Amino acid sequence: MARTEATTHPVRRSSRRLQGLPPSSHTAAPIEQPNHDSSTLTFASSMFAAIRPQPQQNKKRTVLRNNSYSTTTTSLGSSSASDPPDTEKQKAPNKRARTKNAAVSLPRTQETCIREKLGPSITVIGIDEAGRGPLAGPVVAAAAYVPTTVSGICDSKKITKEEDRQELFDQLVASPDILWAAAIMDASYIDEVNILQATLHGMALSAQAVIHMHKYKCNNNDPSFRLLPLPHIKTKVSYCEKACVSFQGCYIVTNQHLSSESGLRNGSEIDISSSENIPTTDKAIDKQDENAYYALIDGNRMPAHMPCPAETMIKGDGREYSIAAASIVAKVIRDNLMRGYHELYPSYDFQQHKGYPTAAHVAIIKQIGGVSPIHRRSFQPLKSMQFDDDGKLATSE
Repeated sequence: MARTEATTHPVRRSSRRLQGLPPSSHTAAPIEQPNHDSSTLTFASSMFAAIRPQPQQNKKRTVLRNNSYSTTTTSLGSSSASDPPDTEKQKAPNKRARTKNAAVSLPRTQETCIREKLGPSITVIGIDEAGRGPLAGPVVAAAAYVPTTVSGICDSKKITKEEDRQELFDQLVASPDILWAAAIMDASYIDEVNILQATLHGMALSAQAVIHMHKYKCNNNDPSFRLLPLPHIKTKVSYCEKACVSFQGCYIVTNQHLSSESGLRNGSEIDISSSENIPTTDKAIDKQDENAYYALIDGNRMPAHMPCPAETMIKGDGREYSIAAASIVAKVIRDNLMRGYHELYPSYDFQQHKGYPTAAHVAIIKQIGGVSPIHRRSFQPLKSMQFDDDGKLATSE
């Protein structure tokens, strides 16, 4: 191939250092082109071709379209009009969204290990809470003994539809073999002892109630044993058959029938800090009975004075079946309570935000100029505000 001589053009220098110099010095000397013969050019061309990156081969990828998988072949860096957006390509399919009827439950991994270690007859109880972060409403700690399998039990936070959580809750409540209890710790108690201690107290109370009901049921409704006292809880606790906004203070809800024969009756208020205040007969739960139960608690904090041996599991509501069942019980009971509080205090829109500190919730408080009786005044930003005894914002004069 004939080479084309390169034409040289004068290069105009632009530098402040040339100011004041004659115009002849403003033009740089032309750059001389090196003289390469044809053999040198041929060798250089072959070397360049050897190191030139080769175009990448077409790659196969699997994408999700219309809830079904299809394999397409595309070139790297190219896109097709029929391809879904990148977010859809990388997003993992939702198992519950694929087939609602084919719900997948969490395993009983730790429960199985406990039974292999301590014996097959041990009763394993899952414990979780709902409502630690809100500005208003109670924190609900629930305990659940679930010997039968209900399909679809998983972390309640991952069940986005309220009707799905309610459906699973109804199945748990309807089963005669499943025992559960929920401790409702109100806002005033939270402000008194702080949210962490109120949550831990509720966990111990709910576990105690499940153990009490299980012993009562297994002994053919024989009430000849006493509740274990919880001396660190310095408040009276009511036992109720249903969570209701009309109840004030701390109380426990259970799915078992409450009667005077079981040592507990509906609406009864008990000071459980001392065994002398617990209405039972002569026989107490001995050490052997206590070790017949084991609790799995979501989180990393162990409640003091648990009525049975226990261990904590970080993110246990997404790992263990019994803890996930307890999380559904706690979440549904609290959400239903907040809908009831919405009827009492409609101005705060509790039905929408469930008491959580959303921007809309805080704006409503400032607009109304006060808080309701179920608001937690020890939480920010309420802690930084001044309220009178009626909950009205104090105006600075």
